[in-house]
Amino acid sequence: MDFKKLDIEVNPLEQGFTNGTYDLIVAASCLHATKNLNTTMSHVRQLLKPGGTLLLIEATADRLEGQLIFGTLPGWWLGEEPERQMSPNASLEMWKRVLSEVGFTGVDFDVPDYEEPDFQSARVMLSRATTTVQCPFSIVVPSSQQPSGERTAWLREVSDAIASLTGKSPSIVSLEDVEAWQDTVCIFTAEMEAPFVDGMDETAFDQLKKLLNQSSGLVWLSCGGLVDATEPSFGATDGLIRTMRQEDAGKRWIRLDFEKDASPWSSDKIQHVVHVLQQSFDATLDPADVEWEYAVKDSLLQVPRTYPDKIQDALSKSLAVDLPPESQPFHQPGRPLIWETPKSGATGSNRPFSLLKRFCF
Repeated sequence: MDFKKLDIEVNPLEQGFTNGTYDLIVAASCLHATKNLNTTMSHVRQLLKPGGTLLLIEATADRLEGQLIFGTLPGWWLGEEPERQMSPNASLEMWKRVLSEVGFTGVDFDVPDYEEPDFQSARVMLSRATTTVQCPFSIVVPSSQQPSGERTAWLREVSDAIASLTGKSPSIVSLEDVEAWQDTVCIFTAEMEAPFVDGMDETAFDQLKKLLNQSSGLVWLSCGGLVDATEPSFGATDGLIRTMRQEDAGKRWIRLDFEKDASPWSSDKIQHVVHVLQQSFDATLDPADVEWEYAVKDSLLQVPRTYPDKIQDALSKSLAVDLPPESQPFHQPGRPLIWETPKSGATGSNRPFSLLKRFCF
C-alpha cells in the first residue's frame, strides 16, 4: 500500500497523480473543507476510472454544537458558494447537483445518521463516475435463430438499456442486412442458444466475414459456460476473436460469455452487457486498460487475468534443487508422456536427439 499527500484543491496531475487510475475513492468528512465544491469534485472525478465508485461521508445539515466549536476556525468560512456562506457543509440536494455537474451519477443512494428526519445531520453517500460511451451500436441477430417472444422482449430491453447509456437506441438488425449495421459496434447474439462458429456453413461464414471486416467493433455474446468448459465447441469462437485482435488491433473485439442454462434470454444478463459496453467502449479509456474477455458465473462477472508473483519467482530461483532421477512405470494414469524433438543443432551435434517428459496435472 502506498501513502501520498494530496491537496484536492490543486490539480492532481500537478502533484504526480495519474488520471483515471482508481477504482474506489473513500472520502470521510474532508471534501467539504474546500473553497469550491465544483472544483474539488472535478479533481476527484479526474482520479477515478470510468464507472469508478466514490464513497462519501459528509455533514449535510448544520448543528449548533458544530457551529460553536468549528466556527472559531478560519477554514470554516472558506466556502465561496452562496449556499455555504454560514458553514462549509452542503445539503444533500447540493451534493446531488454538484456531483451531476462534474461527471458523476449524482447520489445513487445515501444512508443518514438518524432515522428521524429532524435529527439527521450527516450521511454516507455513494456515487459513480459516469462513462462517455458515444459510439453507435447495432444488435445483430443471425437468421439461424428462431424468433420468439422471449428473445424479442430481451432484445428490446437491451436496446432500452443501451439508449439510457448512450442517449441513442441501437438498431436491432439481421446479420444479412449489411448496410444496417455497417460502421457500428455490433453486439452479436449468435451463440446465445447454440454454437455458431463450430459447424457453420459457407453462407454463414461469408456473412461472418462481412461482420468482422465492416463493423467498427464487436461484442460477441454467448451462453457457452466457458468457465466450466461444459461445451468445448463454444471454444472455437475464442480462437477466432483472439486471432482478430492480433490481425486488426484498431478495433475492439470483446467476448462476453454466460453460463449455459435453460433461459438464455433472462433479464439478469442485461446488466452485464451494459457494464461490459461501459468498460470497453468508453472514449476516455486507455486501450491498454480494456479487458477483452468476460465470463459470468454465479451472477459474477469474471476476467481471465493473471498476475506475476515476484516473491514466489525469486524464492523458486533461489532454491535451485535438481531432483534425482528415479525409475517409474512407463504407463501411469493421468500422467501422459510427451515426446519433444529440439530444433536442429540444439544439442551441439548432428546426431538426432529427443526428450521424453512426463507431465503432472
